[in-house]
Amino acid sequence: DFESIYKVETNSSVIFFDAVTPGVIHHGRNPETGEVSENAFRTYIVELQEFDPEHGEIVQHIFANESAYNIDFNLPSLTPSIESSLAFVNAYRMVYTSTLSGISIVFFVFEEDQIITDLITNKTTFVEEGTVKFSLSIPLWPFLNERNELQIVANISTIIPNEMTECNFTPDSTAEFSSFQCKS
Repeated sequence: DFESIYKVETNSSVIFFDAVTPGVIHHGRNPETGEVSENAFRTYIVELQEFDPEHGEIVQHIFANESAYNIDFNLPSLTPSIESSLAFVNAYRMVYTSTLSGISIVFFVFEEDQIITDLITNKTTFVEEGTVKFSLSIPLWPFLNERNELQIVANISTIIPNEMTECNFTPDSTAEFSSFQCKS
């Protein structure tokens, strides 16, 4: 049940943002012809959970659909920006802030190829134009595990069933900064 609120178009993608819970539908676009793929990836943030690796159990969690969200959509600017501890240029930003917990989930859609920097880990990574990235702002989360880590549970599927052929972490992924690519 996807209710679109905003649409972002780049040379290589068309992305719709959900109006209710943090999620996107991401269509590929042929940059030469402008043709938009019929199939698309649907990605939803399902849950944030804190896992205690020493005892092998989830110690606390919050489901994304348990909250209403304030939604803020920002158009890209050519001025370099720092948001959610990420340095970048020229990206759309869609911010879902939970009215229940104050947690913000920020989706970025990059309008041009660029190197972005995670200011916390100082890790840089290359993103292509049309890439969708998300990050979290988690104020005052009462961590119960010693490593202060959260796991993000997301559901990734295609809108035409059984069309996803693979989903893999990219070679530059680490425990602090991960990315993956899916194919259909």
